[in-house]
Amino acid sequence: MTDLAPPTADRPAPDEQSVASGGGPAAEGVDDVVVREQTPRRRRPGWFWRFGFPVVMVLLTIGIPVLVYAGRRIILESNDGRLLTEITDPSQPGWEAITEPTPTLLLVQTDEAGTPSSLTVLTLSGEGSGGAVFVPMTTVLEVPGVGAVPLDAAYEYGGIEALQKAVEGVLGTGMQTTVVVGPAEWADLVEPVGPLTVDNPDDVAVPGADGVERVVFPKGEITLAPDEVGTYLATRNSGENDLNRLVRHQAFWESWLAAIAASDDPAAVPGETDSGLGRFVTTLAGDRTSYYPLPVQTAPIPGSTESLYLPVTDQVESLVARLVPFPIGAPPGARLRVRVLDGTGQLDHGLDATPLLVEGGGQIDQIGNATTFDFTTTQIVYNDESRRAEVDRLAEALGVGEVLRTEETGDVVDVTVILGADFVAAPRPEVGTVETLPVQGGSAPAVTGG
Repeated sequence: MTDLAPPTADRPAPDEQSVASGGGPAAEGVDDVVVREQTPRRRRPGWFWRFGFPVVMVLLTIGIPVLVYAGRRIILESNDGRLLTEITDPSQPGWEAITEPTPTLLLVQTDEAGTPSSLTVLTLSGEGSGGAVFVPMTTVLEVPGVGAVPLDAAYEYGGIEALQKAVEGVLGTGMQTTVVVGPAEWADLVEPVGPLTVDNPDDVAVPGADGVERVVFPKGEITLAPDEVGTYLATRNSGENDLNRLVRHQAFWESWLAAIAASDDPAAVPGETDSGLGRFVTTLAGDRTSYYPLPVQTAPIPGSTESLYLPVTDQVESLVARLVPFPIGAPPGARLRVRVLDGTGQLDHGLDATPLLVEGGGQIDQIGNATTFDFTTTQIVYNDESRRAEVDRLAEALGVGEVLRTEETGDVVDVTVILGADFVAAPRPEVGTVETLPVQGGSAPAVTGG
């Protein structure tokens, strides 16, 4: 069942692992300090500590659950000033819950020099399941008023923070956590289950001191030592399409996660396993993990052996709908905030429709039941006429229903979708297909940055 969390205007993602942190400012420049003689403080009588203090603690202990209950009622009953009836039975009309965003993590892999060489997006889309998406560093993000900006250029402009925002823009969903892993960190991470046996799809060669390339990781089954992982992931053959290298990334991840699953060592994943990268790796170490390269078109750069990669928009949207059931709009407001209600009593609080609505550009903030279960026609209710085109996309994604505008304001969501009997009866639309191999072809766009 979906966890409860307070609704906010933007549903900002929880920051499990920030890139940098700092303490509060030190007190500086304090002048004209006046020291006054103080009268000795009277000591509290002994009865307070023996009797009064324990009574206060008991009252506080009793009061905490009361405060928590009151806070929960405020969350459930308040909707920007509009009261909702708290229904505790999920099978009853009027029951609603606030969704938690799907956990997402951006893993930035760096080379020996500390420069990002590749990106992996991890998601936890269900109990013991999730996915890994491999993203080329030269994937292009279209920035309004600027033009096409590759991800590596975003890093050059603004470091890891800008890189994260650019990846969010490409995928259309926020990242809750960003982790940077270099060769030394890879060695530490893999050490408990290493060396790994990897089915390497290609010969991997590097130039020697004499300029002659030599194969360091031959094609076929190889044994990968922990201290070789960073090199294996970062190395690209001369003139090689970077998408080939990401196939090797998948081979590594499959091997590493399988080794963790097969291990009975509680320290098979170093560090914390209930947060950060450890949480994702521990959860994904099974047979319910999906692997995808980012759906892109290859755009060769004239006069260069390098290529840019243009996201295939509809496939990216389908991929996110598959792996991120409850995405966060990136930037905030980029997705319509949606409340989904079952108006029939047959649709599990509207969860049947959420992948379609996510694919159509929605951000599912609330799920639940309508006030009655006798809706025959699905209703897509909105207020802001300036977003009508986005609302129509949601309706098209559902395939049924009527779009209605309301004059009511002050809601914490942009759209309320009440699913009716027409949705139950209609053939269920499927989330679009995602190519397992990138689409080839295309031409290079004008690119901003180096």
